[in-house]
Amino acid sequence: ATTELKIGELLKEISGSMPPKPKMFSVTFGRGEMRIKEAQLGIIDNILSELRSRPGAEIEVTGFTDSMGSEEINDRLSLERALSVVNQLKDLGFLVEPEDAVGRGERASRASGDPDEYQNPLFNKVEIVIR
Repeated sequence: ATTELKIGELLKEISGSMPPKPKMFSVTFGRGEMRIKEAQLGIIDNILSELRSRPGAEIEVTGFTDSMGSEEINDRLSLERALSVVNQLKDLGFLVEPEDAVGRGERASRASGDPDEYQNPLFNKVEIVIR
């Protein structure tokens, strides 16, 4: 029983020192839009709360689009969406750099493999991963 207790304590100690699992958030946008909707500001608050609870956390901000419009326009729009989120976080006092923003355009919609999904408005989003 003593050995089991020591192993249990060791496992508890190890798990307590592990970094928290990455957390993902998604901010959605209207078709062709790059401004954060007021309805999405609660998600921004949740992101800020998570960042505050993880000093030194890394953040990854990736913008996406559906396949409407040209690939060039979608690449630019997805980056503008990601920068919109980065700037909002920065305006609220969190140190985020424009380099933390990436635009992936319509690649995710095309990668779905289903042509019926290419124009799905759910691809008009920015994903934020906090590690």
